Amino acid sequence: MITKDYVANVKEAFVQSALDKALPENTEVCRCPRCVADMKTLALNGLSPHYVPLERMKALSLDQLLKNDELAYAAITHATYAAIHRVRSNPRHGEASAGAMVIHNQRELLVAKLLAEACKEREQLLECRQCVQDVLAAVLNQIPTSYVSTLKGESFKRADELEAKYHTDLLVKMFNAMDALKHDEHAGAGDWSPSAFT
Repeated sequence: MITKDYVANVKEAFVQSALDKALPENTEVCRCPRCVADMKTLALNGLSPHYVPLERMKALSLDQLLKNDELAYAAITHATYAAIHRVRSNPRHGEASAGAMVIHNQRELLVAKLLAEACKEREQLLECRQCVQDVLAAVLNQIPTSYVSTLKGESFKRADELEAKYHTDLLVKMFNAMDALKHDEHAGAGDWSPSAFT
């Protein structure tokens, strides 16, 4: 079964780091779990994604993953401060502020679901974890994010309208990514190594 745990958006960690640095400078901003989660989702939805296979996340530092891109760092900082300002102006902490919050990009589950269906015709791809990771990352990096937050333990609401809107476009991107795979270069390899979409 394909799950979203094959890949990760490295910018989640960068936004969290930016928030950790910025919040102490903004003492008037609410820091309840709801408001902090809102800041993170707003910032991430204002940035282009940077998905990579989890093995690559473990093998390289975050700076290496972002290739020390100064423009990317500046964009993350700008998006984070913009999110802080927006939440400060219109906090939602009256809405279920108690308890731990989790954030999630709704598009991850949608892409994983469509990939599982698309792979029914290409069973060899499903047998290779790296191929699955490469396709997931490739497609997710081509579409806008849709981060939402909820209380830990609650289910995320399914965005059916997103499925209807993006279904065909995502399938095209998915099959293009599959066609571009270089499976033979890593098939059977025990260690993960960078490939076509990273």
